[in-house]
Amino acid sequence: QCQPRVSGRTCKEPLKAHYFPTLYQYQYEIEDGRTPHDTAVRYSYDENDFPDYSWRGYAVFSVVQNEILQTVYITKSSVYLVVLRYVNKDSEPIVGKLTIIPDVPSDIQQQQQVSVTFRNSSAPTSVLTESLVMNPGRWTFNIKVDAAKLKEGQDLLIDYFVLLPEEFYLANILKQKIDNPCKVFENGLCRDFQYPNISSYDNTQGAGGYIDLGAAIAPPDQYYKDRDHLDLLGAWKSIPLINNEQPIMNYEIIVRKAGPYVLLLNYLTPREDQRTHSIDVDVINLTNQTGRAELYACPYTSVCRQVLTTPDGNVAVYQADVNNIKLVLKGNNANVGIHSIVAIPLYDWSLDFIRPKSVCIRRDGVCQPAMFPSPPESKKLQFEQEVEAAPVEGETLPPVVKENTTSYIYLSGNSPMIDLRGKVTTPGYYMFAVHYYQPDFPEFDLDILIQNGQFYQAKLPLSHCPAKSGCRSIISQPNDVTQFYLTENFMITHTLPDKYKNAYLDYILIIPSDVYSPRILEEEEFDRASEFILNCGNNQFNIDTTKEGFCKDSVFSITAGYNRGALECQCDFEGSLSFECDKFGGQCKCKPNIIGRQCEACKTGYYGFPDCKPCNCPSTATCEPITGNCQCPDYVTGSRCDQCMPETYGFHPIIGCEPCKCNPLGVNGSLQCDLFTGACSCKENIVARTCDVCKPGHFSYPYCETCECDTSGTLEEICDQISAECFCKKYVVGPQCNICREGSYNLQTNNEYGCTECFCFGKTTRCSSSSLIRTAVFYMKGWRLVNVKFSDRLNVTTANLTLRNYDEYTVEARLSNASLENDTVYFAVPYVYLGKKLTSYGGFLKYNLFYTIGESGRALYGADIILEGANTYLTYTSSEQPANEQDFVGSLEIVEANFELPSKLPANREHIMMVLKDLRGIYIRAGYWSATYSTRLSNVFLDEASNAAAYHDSHKYTRAVSVEHCQCPPNYQGLSCEECAPGYYRISTGTHGGSCIPCQCNGHADTCDVNTGVCLNCQHNTKGDHCEQCAIGYHGNAQQGTPMDCLICACPLPIGSNNFATGCEVSQDGDDIYCDCMEGYAGPRCQYCGN
Repeated sequence: QCQPRVSGRTCKEPLKAHYFPTLYQYQYEIEDGRTPHDTAVRYSYDENDFPDYSWRGYAVFSVVQNEILQTVYITKSSVYLVVLRYVNKDSEPIVGKLTIIPDVPSDIQQQQQVSVTFRNSSAPTSVLTESLVMNPGRWTFNIKVDAAKLKEGQDLLIDYFVLLPEEFYLANILKQKIDNPCKVFENGLCRDFQYPNISSYDNTQGAGGYIDLGAAIAPPDQYYKDRDHLDLLGAWKSIPLINNEQPIMNYEIIVRKAGPYVLLLNYLTPREDQRTHSIDVDVINLTNQTGRAELYACPYTSVCRQVLTTPDGNVAVYQADVNNIKLVLKGNNANVGIHSIVAIPLYDWSLDFIRPKSVCIRRDGVCQPAMFPSPPESKKLQFEQEVEAAPVEGETLPPVVKENTTSYIYLSGNSPMIDLRGKVTTPGYYMFAVHYYQPDFPEFDLDILIQNGQFYQAKLPLSHCPAKSGCRSIISQPNDVTQFYLTENFMITHTLPDKYKNAYLDYILIIPSDVYSPRILEEEEFDRASEFILNCGNNQFNIDTTKEGFCKDSVFSITAGYNRGALECQCDFEGSLSFECDKFGGQCKCKPNIIGRQCEACKTGYYGFPDCKPCNCPSTATCEPITGNCQCPDYVTGSRCDQCMPETYGFHPIIGCEPCKCNPLGVNGSLQCDLFTGACSCKENIVARTCDVCKPGHFSYPYCETCECDTSGTLEEICDQISAECFCKKYVVGPQCNICREGSYNLQTNNEYGCTECFCFGKTTRCSSSSLIRTAVFYMKGWRLVNVKFSDRLNVTTANLTLRNYDEYTVEARLSNASLENDTVYFAVPYVYLGKKLTSYGGFLKYNLFYTIGESGRALYGADIILEGANTYLTYTSSEQPANEQDFVGSLEIVEANFELPSKLPANREHIMMVLKDLRGIYIRAGYWSATYSTRLSNVFLDEASNAAAYHDSHKYTRAVSVEHCQCPPNYQGLSCEECAPGYYRISTGTHGGSCIPCQCNGHADTCDVNTGVCLNCQHNTKGDHCEQCAIGYHGNAQQGTPMDCLICACPLPIGSNNFATGCEVSQDGDDIYCDCMEGYAGPRCQYCGN
């Protein structure tokens, strides 16, 4: 059934006078907006400046007009992207702000802002913003650019903006359930099917049929002749036809033993014949039986299968009294190719034999991998891991085999059993979903035994599954209960009950029962959304719907689904030539000089809708849109309409001039503003175009007195202009915004949060600036050239290039024989720059670079500096690129704001501190051109911090205030609590590298190995990793925790020089002692020399 207002055999045609929108359904013309002063937008309509603009023209952003508002009504909640179409002929990018403001703000509907970069482009182009969340209601869109960035004569021109709901750009509706079988020589998406394997059963091939002539028999003379179809099916034998020329065929099946059988017919039909074909069957035995087969059209990529039935439609059972079954097939106006006839013993019969199951979804003939849902909080156990683990002695494990690129455990008669061991972290009820492959048999059950302190007898149904990506099934108990209570460790035994069957097991999911859903067992719908985004979204989703193909079809599916069908054309009765519009896009057929999708207005420069005629006015005047009378624009005067009236500014030939609106309280005398910018002449400490607000940091307009605030800790506004209350940055407090909030330190003007958050490796939130002084590492020996490749991990290899010391400050390499096309070359610092460099935080990496290039080549782009450590890396990419044959001075502040993660997301304080804790590499880019001739690096200084006491002239050095000094708990030490204190060792659990816990030395040692916890220098006559044993020649319990735990053995005397025992036992009353004598000594107290 078609969607509303949609028709056609395939539901792809809109009703008459309806249309399918493009993805630019929500397009808003900037020139229809307003300025912040609620005046008309200044726009132009010169095709030379903005070819193919839409509607009346395009908005002009200039010094006079740098902000435009537009009201938008949102009808559906969504996450929207915004597309802006523009021209920027300036050589530099222009950065603007897009702010959306709800008419009625609430907790779920708030003002949002994104930055928009309008890159240089002399031709119309588009830019896509970050996402914005909007609910139904009225919203104001504010587009603003910095007037100071706009150059005279290089205006920013914006035509329109488009709202793209996530239903459009994510295209989730393109996730399709594909069920249509694959037909011969049809491309596109289809599903390939397969029946269970019946090759082991008695059968006769179709080519073995014959025609009974009475006294003789003859071979068939009518065969299926579509060789391409047969080749696709892999049919190497001829397939005879039952048709009008050859309506009767005889067959004989030799069976291994007498008994009841079900007969299957494998067949195909000509591609062009879509009929259902009826075949009558006579089975000639001691007792003759009849039957029939209803054969549906089979133009598919595999042969079809049907069971012979009784005349009333039940599955027919035929008794073979001897070792053969004779059949006569009779067609009634049929046209069917007989591939084979198969006899299935009744005890093996299953309807699964005639129910094809999915192999895969094919796209243009190629199988596509299927995906299954990943349930939350589940645990995955691979069967092959059990085989790869060391087997229990005497245990024979099944083999690991590879099918369809997946490794499976293969259960068969030779290896019918596999145990799988696992563990859950939380006791509770769980379910087991097994992923498997079973291409050969109708459904059967695996026997399951689950051991978890108690025993569960269960079963695992294995349906026929020829799917290349496998299938899933749930383990259940005989009473169909699928939940099992697990406490911790468990073992599941899977046993194949029939040695003649087999199965392939991939993995098992242990799923908490409260998160289980039957959807987990089904493969996910085929996702064409990714294909759409990749192939159709490269022009900001502005898709040409005049071109047939996947993109156009996808747009139809997306917009028809979003709008619940087609939309009405609503062509203007007077302005259009027809009530019908274009089926895609909805453009009505307009009369001459009329514009708009609905043909609702005259083109700019014309009047008299709907019979639009060209205006006959000078270029400095406009014509009245109804009468065509020439008139000066608003606030314009002069005989040629070319001057602004007094106290106005910004002459525009269409819109006119704008009132100055200078505030008399804030101006220096005159109310006339600048004729071009509109800026009024303000008194001291008064700002804004109209001189109506105090300068930031001042209050009480128009007196504008100075607020008592520390500007290092305030936001850009500094203070409230009425109350003088200071506006503090995020980590700043105090009436004057001059105190770092607890948990932060180092108040700085250039810090957007005011102070830096204490990191302290998560061990404390109390810190202050260190008392260290800034020093630097400088060492120009031991440098290397390396090739760097970027992925989740950094791949660094030594470059096959020679690096030499040019002088004591410089290293140089010649790259003339090296190509930088595939690998980026970097200078790698020597070891003295590496290790624990936490004190480099907030300091600078400074260097000089000079390079020369050849005549050919191209510019290369990539990271300028790389910091490697903590099993990851951070990159810095400068907006300023070194120029050829010019000394470049690089200076990079080592703070998180300057670096990115491998994912291109901004780094945070944790990322950079973890890298600096164990800095493994610093790489400085050596080449910026693919044909670099030589490169030279010099004067590389890396800031660190040192104790001032080590420098007699420390007063000349700068204090390292950006380095934190944390108030560490007793078990930590170091400026950032990065080390374990003496008497503690590190374990892996805990934040930022683990936690430090007390050494376990039973009171007999003060320190232990910081990594292993092995005690060092055991005292009180003890030994062992944890001083848990008495030393040789001593007795007692070393784990009591007192200095007297271990006493010397009196063997024979309790003094070291007369103690010859390795150990001893003393009775509870202390009267009796039993000594273990050293070699060479004997006697109860080791008082004799041995033999």
